[in-house]
Amino acid sequence: MTLLTGLFPLWALLGSLLAWMMPGGFAPLKPAIVPLLGLVMFGMGMTLTGRDFLNVLRRPFPVFLGVTMQFLLMPFAAWALAAGAGLPPQLTV
Repeated sequence: MTLLTGLFPLWALLGSLLAWMMPGGFAPLKPAIVPLLGLVMFGMGMTLTGRDFLNVLRRPFPVFLGVTMQFLLMPFAAWALAAGAGLPPQLTV
């Protein structure tokens, strides 16, 4: 199991290259993207402990900063890059 998990970045890179080179082989998996993403998020959430939530209550500023970056700064930066690159409005949504 250690070999499998220890080389996960390599497996992810190889899988990405394979999908890029042969996208038709991965097209049937498209309907599974949302359920699999939900499964990954559920699995990550299951690793949280009560202490993790207490840390958020004790130090809310990093959480506030992360939410601010996610929903304000990143979209603005994307818009600024698109505008700076001169992309048409259809691509700047």
